[in-house]
Amino acid sequence: MDFKDFINQIKELADPAVFAIIAKLAIAFYFLKLLYKGFKELLKLAFAVKEKKDNFEESQVQIKEVKKTLNKVQEALDKTDLANKKRDEETHKLIKQSMLDSEKRISKIEENLSFLNAYRDVKHDKDEETVEARQTMKLVLEKLTLINK
Repeated sequence: MDFKDFINQIKELADPAVFAIIAKLAIAFYFLKLLYKGFKELLKLAFAVKEKKDNFEESQVQIKEVKKTLNKVQEALDKTDLANKKRDEETHKLIKQSMLDSEKRISKIEENLSFLNAYRDVKHDKDEETVEARQTMKLVLEKLTLINK
């Protein structure tokens, strides 16, 4: 039933004084109904805002925890990076020292080889050495064949 139909039926049944009182009560009831709907919506809105505020605060706490964890991870990475740099520097020093030692050994070997080449050039003729080496090989082969028999 519509509000206008309700008013028209009351108009027909009651005299004007009673109708005015009933109309005022109906209007008051209608406004109370609207006020109740508005209050209900306002409560829904308030609860939704409170829930969103709680969710926001909870997310802020989680963000702080994540930031703390990230800071700890960053500190651990920094420590690891520093340790790796120290290890790399020590390794570089060892490699450099090893290279210097190798260069010294190579230079000594080169000196010895140049000395031996100079000694050989002075004391022995290159052709005689090959002949002597061939004769030595023949003797070794003969001895090996005798041993194998």
